[in-house]
Amino acid sequence: GQVFVPFDEGGGTGRFELSNASGADMRLRTEIAEFDIGPDNDLRLRAPTADSFSNWVVLAPLEFDLPAGATRTVRFAIRPLSRPQRGEYRAMIMFSEATARSRAGALSFKVQVGVPVYASFGEVTRAATLDRVYRAAPGRLGFEVTAAGDAHSRLRGRYAVFPPGADPGQAAVAEAFRAAGADDRLRALGARAVGRLPDFPVFPGETRRLDVAVEGLPASGVVHLSGALGDAPLSRSVRY
Repeated sequence: GQVFVPFDEGGGTGRFELSNASGADMRLRTEIAEFDIGPDNDLRLRAPTADSFSNWVVLAPLEFDLPAGATRTVRFAIRPLSRPQRGEYRAMIMFSEATARSRAGALSFKVQVGVPVYASFGEVTRAATLDRVYRAAPGRLGFEVTAAGDAHSRLRGRYAVFPPGADPGQAAVAEAFRAAGADDRLRALGARAVGRLPDFPVFPGETRRLDVAVEGLPASGVVHLSGALGDAPLSRSVRY
């Protein structure tokens, strides 16, 4: 999950729920880290610096018990230590078990969970372009996205892949996307594959390649897209 929260010069507050679906009680410790995303779309945690946004996030308590099967509401506050600039700030709230557990005949282990927090100051703009759609590898469809604005952008929505020479056209596909039972309608039109666009953050100034596994992806074809990219609606077809 992830948390989105606006704040102003006086700060802001946020909340989310943390559930223990295991069969064992836990004692959890909290900490806050900076994070970014590497070139291979891997999450990278970074230690805070003196100017880090994570220094503005206040989370209490620092340790708490979460019994098996229970849910706890976690609250946090944003308290700016300097005058914020318009845009998006981010941090990762980490929860880890205070002590390791062990199972019979197994190594000891700890559970660790991270929840990204995206905080916006002022009216932010999520602007991005879809630079290309391509066959990243056999059975994998790729999307290259460049983000601008002052907050991260995401691809949201669905795609449908048609083989070369069998594209029913933008109007027919757009109508099918809007219909109840859209996936079945799209397959009836001849779509080889239908699926969800990769909902992955692309931060301002970045160009990122995102790909998804697509069963039955032809070596070439036409991809129809329906949804949104950043703040803008997305409805187009692309040959690859």
